[in-house]
Amino acid sequence: MISFLTRVALFALVLAAAYGALAHGVRSRTPPDDGTARQFVQTLRAKHMRAEGLDQPALLFAGGSNLPYGIHSDVIEQGLQVPVANLGMNAGLGLDWILNEVRHFAQPGDAVVLSLEYFIGDGDYKLARVSPDGRQVA
Repeated sequence: MISFLTRVALFALVLAAAYGALAHGVRSRTPPDDGTARQFVQTLRAKHMRAEGLDQPALLFAGGSNLPYGIHSDVIEQGLQVPVANLGMNAGLGLDWILNEVRHFAQPGDAVVLSLEYFIGDGDYKLARVSPDGRQVA
């Protein structure tokens, strides 16, 4: 019985040491929290507040990170004299998420620019043209 208990204790000690070494290795390779996740959520909230507060008609940009890093919404807004909201976030969120964002914020009369990245998602997406009064056009 003592031999069995000694083996169990030795196994538990080896297991605890392996877990400790693994946890230390993972912790040392994990970058410090630089607030990126919080910034992502704050940016998303700011984009939503901007889109909700626009006068219609407006110009909405939706897509992946090519939009926030690739266009200057304020320059476009000044040039066209139309309110602009840049809803571009991250293509990894998926096409469904991007299309639902646009569906939520777009109002009749708004123009929507979808800037989709290649292979952003798979599926059979049936996109339709919508008239200014909100009816689907063939």
